Amino acid sequence: MAFLLAELVARMLMQSTPEAVRWYDEAAQLKVAQMDDLGDVDVVFAGTSMAWQAFVPSVVNQTTGTSSYNAGLNGGTPEVMERWLLEEVVPRTNPTTVVWGISSLDLAPNYGAQQRQVYDEALASRTGVLARVEQAIAERSELVANRSVLRSLNDTFGSGADEREASFATAREHLGSMGERLDFRPGGTDRERQIMRSRLVDYSPDPNDAGSMSRVISELRRQGITVVLAELPAPSGFVDSHPDGPTDFQATQWALAGIGLVQGVDVIQNTAVFDDDDFVDLSHLTSAGATTFSESFAT
Repeated sequence: MAFLLAELVARMLMQSTPEAVRWYDEAAQLKVAQMDDLGDVDVVFAGTSMAWQAFVPSVVNQTTGTSSYNAGLNGGTPEVMERWLLEEVVPRTNPTTVVWGISSLDLAPNYGAQQRQVYDEALASRTGVLARVEQAIAERSELVANRSVLRSLNDTFGSGADEREASFATAREHLGSMGERLDFRPGGTDRERQIMRSRLVDYSPDPNDAGSMSRVISELRRQGITVVLAELPAPSGFVDSHPDGPTDFQATQWALAGIGLVQGVDVIQNTAVFDDDDFVDLSHLTSAGATTFSESFAT
């Protein structure tokens, strides 16, 4: 009886405060709901925010006559994609093809592990018996699903709730109807350059990331899903952020070719021509640039 009363109170309170962030981030949480509503598609796009912004499903669909969804994530490196694709995206969308957009960030040795830790520690994607029990109950209980919010007055009614609402609002603003990323705010500041260099420090294609990619590809192919690796375009500032500049950047191309050869999957090189004005910052295409890339890729 006490639990039922608490559940009723929780449902009343959650009508006036934003839900808890239970997934990897707000965008991932919105994408889970989006995929559940969408159902099956022909093609899924995967990768980091570079792929998330580069592939525009509506443009690809118009050119190819397929249905597609962009499942890219912020920091969606291979270690994150390994769980996200196999456990969430593919079961929800049942694609016949997965297109994985790849850049140097995907294989950077000092970037992926932190993102995977965040993913593994999220309430909805924790592993273990107790986590699975909680996740099953959370599907039916607002009290359990939003306990991280309801245990604090600040998180329920105060600044914590305001911050959460603002974060979800931003995530919704930058999420297209087919999963594409719509964040076209200009960047490329000195601070962003420092962050990019830190992510690419001591760059060489990381065997751990390559291993995650190989495991995902093998499992997808075992399920009868075609996998395509796609090289993503990048501005000069991104290339120059590598310790050895173009030499390091080219190492990614060689690594991709090797993975494709070993796994027996196609690797599509970027053939569209871009200049720095086609990017809003050090890694993400403009709206027009994303359209051009999607048209080129689809063709």
